[in-house]
Amino acid sequence: MKKLLTLPAIALLCLATTTGCKKNNSNSNAATTYSMTATAGGTAFSTSDCLESSNFTSYFFTGQATGGRSITIGIASNNLTTGSYTLDSITTGHFAEYFISSGNYKMSKSGTVTITSIVAGVSIAGTFNFTCTDGTTVTGGKFTAKIP
Repeated sequence: MKKLLTLPAIALLCLATTTGCKKNNSNSNAATTYSMTATAGGTAFSTSDCLESSNFTSYFFTGQATGGRSITIGIASNNLTTGSYTLDSITTGHFAEYFISSGNYKMSKSGTVTITSIVAGVSIAGTFNFTCTDGTTVTGGKFTAKIP
């Protein structure tokens, strides 16, 4: 009789400890949207394709929009961290370029890029504003760049 009562007690205990766990079906690695948006020279700039590239001394973030327009931001650093970086033409090594069409591009004279988040191996996000050497402004910039 003891064996008959013990077996159901063990089964009940196993059932109680395993039903308390629920498999998490949510996707904790939800897809990241890689994009770059801004207002460049008074015209909306938007792309769903923003990539990061780097070498031993610099990081580059490039968004390619329709019609051949693109914005590239370069930060001279071999160890990028969150924070603000002052843009100029090339003196500090931190710069931005606004490409309008083949052979027609504008270089930053002043501005700021702020790196707001870095997810190792996944993405780098931030904001930017700059004024080009000819006075063209690029404002309200935001990006999330894919790390290849």
